[in-house]
Amino acid sequence: SLNPVTWMIWAVSAGCMALLTRNPYYLLLIGAAGVTVRWRATGQRPSAGTLGLFVGLMVFPTLLNFLFSRAGSTVILEMPVRWIGGPYTLEALLFGALAGLQLASLLQVMMTFSALLSPTDLLRRIPAGLAPAGITASIAMNFAPQARRSFDGGREAQQVRGHSPRGLCDLRSIVT
Repeated sequence: SLNPVTWMIWAVSAGCMALLTRNPYYLLLIGAAGVTVRWRATGQRPSAGTLGLFVGLMVFPTLLNFLFSRAGSTVILEMPVRWIGGPYTLEALLFGALAGLQLASLLQVMMTFSALLSPTDLLRRIPAGLAPAGITASIAMNFAPQARRSFDGGREAQQVRGHSPRGLCDLRSIVT
């Protein structure tokens, strides 16, 4: 285990690069580095659920941008109906895909950071003037993994009781 300051510098550097670049090769390298660092440091292999999360993060912005953005000149599809009409362009599709890749890369870096650094280490090293931001970051680092563990625990408890979810209608009972 490295010094927590080293992990902070790594996370800030990788996160800033993921936010500032739109080059897909760099974004793929940043995401791959996040996966590799987390795997090597914690010994946890990437799960199918994590892969599904990243695919969802790629697909949602792509579709959203494709459906609602009218930027670009390479028209893929044009609908004649007025309220859903207009040109659907390749540029809008690619911009959405890059935005999704950017989100997925940044999330991978932040997941690695939260797995390798405890909130206590983070709070000890935050300057006094940034204490509110540090407390917020600490709460966020604890909340997301705990919420996922609680969701998985609830789903497992439902399965032990013999209940198998059939679709989105059963999602309410799992979340509850």
